Amino acid sequence: MERRKAVVTGGSSGIGRGVVYCLAADGCDVVFSYRSKAENARKVLEDLQGRYPEGKFTCFEGDFSEDGAGVAFFNRAVEFLGGLDLMVNNAGVTILESIFDLTEEHMEFLQTARRLRSYIRKADGDAPAHFTEMFPRGEKLSREQFETYVSERLDNTGRVVGAFDIDLDSGYLDALNIMDGWKRFRIQDVSTAVYFATKKSAASPDEQWRTFLDRLQGKEITYETEPQYLTGIRTLHAEDISFAEDIIQNDNLLEFYMEVSFHADEVFGTNVCTTENDDWLNIYANYDLDARRVCDTLEVYLQRGNGDEEAFKYRLSAEEQALLLPRMNTYCQEYWGQSLEECSANYLSEQSPASPEMQM
Repeated sequence: MERRKAVVTGGSSGIGRGVVYCLAADGCDVVFSYRSKAENARKVLEDLQGRYPEGKFTCFEGDFSEDGAGVAFFNRAVEFLGGLDLMVNNAGVTILESIFDLTEEHMEFLQTARRLRSYIRKADGDAPAHFTEMFPRGEKLSREQFETYVSERLDNTGRVVGAFDIDLDSGYLDALNIMDGWKRFRIQDVSTAVYFATKKSAASPDEQWRTFLDRLQGKEITYETEPQYLTGIRTLHAEDISFAEDIIQNDNLLEFYMEVSFHADEVFGTNVCTTENDDWLNIYANYDLDARRVCDTLEVYLQRGNGDEEAFKYRLSAEEQALLLPRMNTYCQEYWGQSLEECSANYLSEQSPASPEMQM
């Protein structure tokens, strides 16, 4: 049977690398591009050639932000493969689009979030009895008055510049956007976004606002149901585990992005390592800074080719957690220059009420 010919842009790391490995495992010859990390690309290429000696693989450098670079790469790839059956356009140039308009006056969302973080992070004796006391000029509203103000905000009358619904019991904050209506976030995520936005005292208000919105990107709550757990025909092996991209601190959790450089369908029971669809997985492993251990589940997001997303979990065994720990520690040292133990100690020291970071 003739092998299929596939091209992947941005295939030396992250999602693109995972796609390359899935296609190779499915019996495809693959050409992939890389923008700047030639050493990463070389390692991927050598690994592919070692795992699948019957296949045909190569990679070419290409910065697709430059005119003509995409066409040049495509022509070289097709010439090498002798044709083309499948192309995955993974690489691209990103333009920041935040969940709220950056020109919105006064940044009421950030100001409210700062007060909220200050309230929930202060010691019991220092915090006011009610969150509303954080707004000294606030007035109590009836439900009818609140709905009227919400309508004026949605109509962009200019008379109302911020509307929020904060439920401290459930842990959610709802913020009203004039274009999209209500958006819901976990208070914990909002507090973390405030921390990163305000940690640099020299940052301008616009810089703080942009950082705040960037940290909230992708944190919006779009469903309330508990994700279902995935199971496959085997567990994770040591050689399956590698990380890429940024390490994200989300309050007490460090989030590590796992590269899908293994046959994910065997582990998770999914159907992404195939040419039948354009689906792929984003996988995150978490480390709990409070408990100083690897969390017992992976967060698995199935990205459909049509743009839909489904959230799942994968329950880790004690053996799999033990495999993840040293890899996390090594990647943390490479990325931040600190061990997991040092990161935990730094995080716990920041939780002290006397910490300067906690002062608003």
